Amino acid sequence: MLSLYLVRHAHAEPRGPRWPDDAVRPLTASGRRRFSTLLLKPAVRRAGIELVLTSGLDRATETAAMLAASCRTRPPVRLCRALEPGHDPDDVVRALRRRPGAGRLALVGHEPDLSRLFTHLTGQGPPVAFRKGGVWRLRVRTPVIAGSGRLVWARWPGPAAVRVAIPS
Repeated sequence: MLSLYLVRHAHAEPRGPRWPDDAVRPLTASGRRRFSTLLLKPAVRRAGIELVLTSGLDRATETAAMLAASCRTRPPVRLCRALEPGHDPDDVVRALRRRPGAGRLALVGHEPDLSRLFTHLTGQGPPVAFRKGGVWRLRVRTPVIAGSGRLVWARWPGPAAVRVAIPS
């Protein structure tokens, strides 16, 4: 089984004249602060993540770096173009298959792509909206195929950080 952590990047600066290139929009100070509080939660800290794959957009790479730095395992962060906006979930599945030795992976990306990936992996629609800075833990059978996963829990920054918890 693979433990897969889907991570939506934290709050970023708004699109507009200040950031005409969407790829370089950074996280806001508030987004970094709120995501940092989530990273202190025991379920996230104990994740034992072995590898972080991230979209190449600045807000995702910044979120990925924060996640990796917060893990006791200090996993490496690697670029994964399949996590950039507009890619097909099968592209992500192919990227996962190229990493057969990792049992705990984090994927840092964007909406609506992460929700589409969730649906592809579980065969079900997301039970709740995937909030910015959120983390969804899935258990996925290997080799990774469509419909082979299930949601274990979902957490995100804020006063009610635990909204979905599925018994193991």
